Formats: sequence, structure tokens, C-alpha cells
Amino acid sequence: MIGNPYNPSYMTDYKMTFTSNMNFWQRLENTYFAVYATLYQNLIYLPTMDKLMRSHFASVGASDWPYITDILRERQALTLVDASFIMTDSIPHAPNVVDIGGLHIKPGQPLPKDITEFISSYKQEGIIYFAMGSHMDTSTLADWRLERLIRLFGTLKQGVLWKMDSPELSSRLPSNVKISKWFPQNDVLGRDPYERTHFIFIL
Repeated sequence: MIGNPYNPSYMTDYKMTFTSNMNFWQRLENTYFAVYATLYQNLIYLPTMDKLMRSHFASVGASDWPYITDILRERQALTLVDASFIMTDSIPHAPNVVDIGGLHIKPGQPLPKDITEFISSYKQEGIIYFAMGSHMDTSTLADWRLERLIRLFGTLKQGVLWKMDSPELSSRLPSNVKISKWFPQNDVLGRDPYERTHFIFIL
């Protein structure tokens, strides 16, 4: 759609675990997924998006607009991709496609004292940082789901930093769980890699 080359014989689908050095059967499976994705995009996804576009922008004359694929193809001047060549195989890009993966990452800054002390107390076992994004909190989860998460975290030897805005649950939490409605995520995950404390990030 944007003129970027794609060849499934050596460019793996992002859902696959293959590298560019695929054998015949891996290439066949990768090609199958590429064909499936193309058919799904053109027969289901894009027609649905086109219908939504014409519905929501009807007041500004969307009924007379070209098909959504034609709009994207003709007006796409630049595509910024959340990927980096240091994390993926080397693949060709058209001049209007730029990898910007990691652009948001900055060196970690010193953490607040309470978080530093909590992390330090699990220096040998490590820390799990658990967050469900900025649009989910415990009010959207059934109580039985919360109870299962609490029981699960209580069985772990690692410390758990749980991003959630429900201080009333504090009394139900095991000692290895620290909750807060906000954590300095970049600073937590950007700690000195030579420290023995390690992290598992779940979003």
C-alpha cells in the first residue's frame, strides 16, 4: 500500500518466530501467513474501515471520497515504524518508511526512595513490573480476577510493582507486592543494566 517491498521468502511475518534464514517449510508457512494477512486486510479489514470512515465523516462529504486504500496510497508521504534494525533482520525500506523504534527511550533517572528500597529488597530475586496500560484499572476487573492476580503474585519469589489505582486493596496484598496509581516506568525499566536486579515487564 505504501510501496514498501515485501518478500515472504526471506522477510518473516511479525507473528512468526523465524529468522531470515528459513528452510523450505518455514518459508512455506511464512508465505501462507502473508497470503492470509493480505486477503484478510483487503476483504475484511479495509472494507470495514472504509465503512466506518464514511459513517463517521459523512457530515464532511465522506460519501464522495475515494476508497480508503486509494486515499492511503495517494496521500501517504511518510510512515514511521516502531521497529529498529538492531532488533530485527535487515530488511529493505522505501524512502518514505523510517524505523524509529526506541525513540521514546531515555536513560533512567533516580527513583523515589520508597521504590528504590522496594527494588533493592529483591535484588537477588528480581522485580516484575505489571501494568495494564493507562486505560485499565481495577474498576474494570471482576473481583474474582483481582483475587486470582493477588494469589498469583503471592506465590512468586520476585517483588511485584503493580500499577493500579485501588488503595483499598492494600490490605489484601502479599508483602512482595507494591501498588501505585503511577510508576516512573522509563526510570524503573531503564535502571543500570549491570545491577543484579532484573525485570520482567508485563503490559
